[in-house]
Amino acid sequence: MPSSEASRRLPAEALTLWRLQAIVGCLVGCVLAAAAWLYWRDVAWVQILAVGVAAWAVVGTVFDMLWLLPRRLAYYRYEVDGTGTRIRQGRVFERRLLVPADQILFTELRQGPWQRRLGLGTVRMGTLGSVHDLGPVELGTAKQICDSPLSRQGPNASV
Repeated sequence: MPSSEASRRLPAEALTLWRLQAIVGCLVGCVLAAAAWLYWRDVAWVQILAVGVAAWAVVGTVFDMLWLLPRRLAYYRYEVDGTGTRIRQGRVFERRLLVPADQILFTELRQGPWQRRLGLGTVRMGTLGSVHDLGPVELGTAKQICDSPLSRQGPNASV
């Protein structure tokens, strides 16, 4: 997808959402490590492993939040028009996805509680062979994509 004015970026709230998800994942990992450490107090190698897992979870989450997630946001572009949806992700390992409009069978708007609070939504597009997610994008944009003729241009769509 060429860099054009039509391609759009994700909102800054997407970074907040991803950071919240990273923190929850870290907390789950630390709680499980603490539970193992408490349950097997007499086994020295389990205690060492539990401390290592907790430290790895914290260091990995800090690295993710400070370095990886901002770059994920910076290198995510999408474009929706009458021909279909194009998504480009990544810089070093770039992924380009084209979902032609005539192959989209359904679109749905997905929102978890954090997305709802941040005013975001994820658009899920289904084709015959797979399902593709776009977002999280602004809620208004997500509703517009789901309600657009793009989501009704399947093979049996009435013109």
